[in-house]
Amino acid sequence: MSEESFSNKMDKTHIAYIHETWRESFARDLGTVASFLALWSAGHFAESAALEWVGVVLGCLFLFGRGVHILRKTMDRRMTPDQARAWLDKNFPKGGDA
Repeated sequence: MSEESFSNKMDKTHIAYIHETWRESFARDLGTVASFLALWSAGHFAESAALEWVGVVLGCLFLFGRGVHILRKTMDRRMTPDQARAWLDKNFPKGGDA
């Protein structure tokens, strides 16, 4: 496929496949906040500033790991317009014009 035809298809065709509801997104964010609070409060209730900081650092590492995981998953799902059309035809064979 030439560069020109690919860029023409990109200008004309934009496909977004969203599979997460706002409730699922909220639950995921709430889980992240709960993880930070749990790690931090272990040190707070033990009255240890050092343990509080360890909890914060572990929470940051946990958050970084989740970000890397999401980025890798997103990169694995990228498609060219032709690949996206083939995927749509395979998973939604009727076409469903709305």
